[in-house]
Amino acid sequence: MKIEFKLLEKDSDITNSIFRAIQDSLTTIMTKASPEIQRRVKEILTESLRSEPEYQSLKSGILRAEFGIQYPDTVDKIVEKLSETVTIDNIPITFTSRGIKGGFRLVAIQSDNISGLIEDADAFVADDARGYKLPWLEWLLLRGSDKIIKNYEVSFGASKYSRSGMAIMKDSSSSWRVPPQFAGTVKNNWTTRAVSKAEDSIQSAIISTIENYL
Repeated sequence: MKIEFKLLEKDSDITNSIFRAIQDSLTTIMTKASPEIQRRVKEILTESLRSEPEYQSLKSGILRAEFGIQYPDTVDKIVEKLSETVTIDNIPITFTSRGIKGGFRLVAIQSDNISGLIEDADAFVADDARGYKLPWLEWLLLRGSDKIIKNYEVSFGASKYSRSGMAIMKDSSSSWRVPPQFAGTVKNNWTTRAVSKAEDSIQSAIISTIENYL
């Protein structure tokens, strides 16, 4: 017995139907995967920020003493706010002569985020009794090796006048600046280094999450 089939649709119609099916499938996958990717990237970024030497120093080391950070949990609040800058924008899946285009765009800790965060209350050390606020996060991330407080230096040791209980500022012929091993600029600071070191883990998390939905 001989059976014959005759396709009634044109090759281009069949190709378009296949492309539409793939497009719908990929769109569904990306829509489902995006929230999970965002959650995992936030976790990775948080861990990377905490792994940098700045974090531990801000919590209990020389940076806490020099900035006069009274409450170490302030540092964790800043880390949380930095990780919350992770966003994902879905880009529609389309087909072009060069192949498939689209997916999503993931961003974190952009310059606008930093500009807003350095104005956050947690990014300041406030001394209401003496009427001043010190923008420690701005100093750490952006001021590099600039001389910040003229004619003062840090004197380490316990003092009832110290906010951190670890050091005080005293008059000096020199000027205070962020310790050089931690001094950051807009292109090279605590956050940029943490993001750079997390790139491979972020890429792996994205790939494995998408694969779980295939």
